[in-house]
Amino acid sequence: MEAIVPLMRTSLTINAAGISDTRSGVGDVYLGPLVLGWHGPQWDAVAAAGMWFDTASTSDPASPGKGFKSTMLTGGLTYYFDGAKTWSGSGLMRFERNGKNGAGMRPGNQITLEWGLGKSFGAWQAGLVGYSQWQTSEDSGPGASTHKASRHALGAEVVYPVPGAGMFLKGALYKELSAEAGTGAQPKGSLLRFSLVKAF
Repeated sequence: MEAIVPLMRTSLTINAAGISDTRSGVGDVYLGPLVLGWHGPQWDAVAAAGMWFDTASTSDPASPGKGFKSTMLTGGLTYYFDGAKTWSGSGLMRFERNGKNGAGMRPGNQITLEWGLGKSFGAWQAGLVGYSQWQTSEDSGPGASTHKASRHALGAEVVYPVPGAGMFLKGALYKELSAEAGTGAQPKGSLLRFSLVKAF
């Protein structure tokens, strides 16, 4: 099983609308009752299923919540290019089926591809990372349009394992290169992410 509890700080500026807002808080929580893994001599694979719950605030423009639940299916593969596993390439695909928000709007389903090319330097790992998101179905409900959202980003990540504690510390910085809006606005910017992964 797995759980994700995001702690977020979001800054949003929309010059045309005169909006400037910054918020901090706990984002929507993810619970995954099913995680499966397979391992070979030079590869690792994973499959998972779970749900994002609409637990976070949506009261302000930069609030951390999305305002709707999502069912998420995940599949991923890492391949090691050498026997010592110092060079790797990975891809993780996520499919999200979104529910309705309080206004009756249901955002279209979404596919996200996260990828990385990494190199180990002793205990440390560093590499080039990126993500792409595509809306695969149209929004439905009041005010929905036929436009589909997408975004693409490129960045760098550093990973440090803490084997004695069963933890990984991760830090990544992404720059979004493009963003296309669906029914609502689709802001474009930078994402700084710190992750603590703990096995129990």
